Amino acid sequence: TSDEAHSGTYSAYVRYASNQDEWLITPEITLPSGSPSMEFYHYWVDSSYDNADNNLKISTDDGVTWTILDQWLDPGSDEWFYAGPYDLSTYADLNVKLAWQYVSNNGEYWYIDDIDIAGVIVEGFEPIPRTIYVDDSAAPGGNGTQG
Repeated sequence: TSDEAHSGTYSAYVRYASNQDEWLITPEITLPSGSPSMEFYHYWVDSSYDNADNNLKISTDDGVTWTILDQWLDPGSDEWFYAGPYDLSTYADLNVKLAWQYVSNNGEYWYIDDIDIAGVIVEGFEPIPRTIYVDDSAAPGGNGTQG
């Protein structure tokens, strides 16, 4: 988590490192009947030479395969952007996972905040602030410490 937030105190984020493939994945969510939708805010900056891909994805098979719902390829700027609403009616009554994927070879950062999935109430959810330090030389999924 970060103390840079669109609202409230914290947001999810990824910071600079070499050769990144970072994922923020929700637990499995059962989308309601009808016309479920989702929206969120994000804020990112990529170096002009980075060629980073920021992807919003969805899975209906517990993360075995992913479908891209949206993608941002151009460098962002130092401000929050609204993303959505995304029509998830194709996935109504299904169990899904949503993921935000950051793929970069020399990026800067990407913040995600205020995720709202209409019709879904998550009870007993309490975000826990964490700082995770990752060695630049570590392979994806490699070494890191939590503090």
